Amino acid sequence: MTQLGLDFSPPRARRSDPDTAHTAAKRVAPKVGALECAVVGALRRHPAGLTAPEIAQMVGARDGSISPRIKPLRKRGLVADSGQRRNGATVWMAY
Repeated sequence: MTQLGLDFSPPRARRSDPDTAHTAAKRVAPKVGALECAVVGALRRHPAGLTAPEIAQMVGARDGSISPRIKPLRKRGLVADSGQRRNGATVWMAY
């Protein structure tokens, strides 16, 4: 459980993966969890929704690091596509 009450499933490596994959999964797990919390937090503070680049700017992350966090959050029912586009980008909203 993280600070926003989100269930967080950390990155994992398969049993058949090399040791380096297991080490990498352990190393990035805290960063991924913190970023997912930051994404949901930003969206909760902006009920009209935000695009991935807007979220990145708000949380101080690279643009490319936000989009990969959206899919797992969407799968868990924490964020949704608002159906709107801004500057050609999907506007995401928190539930």
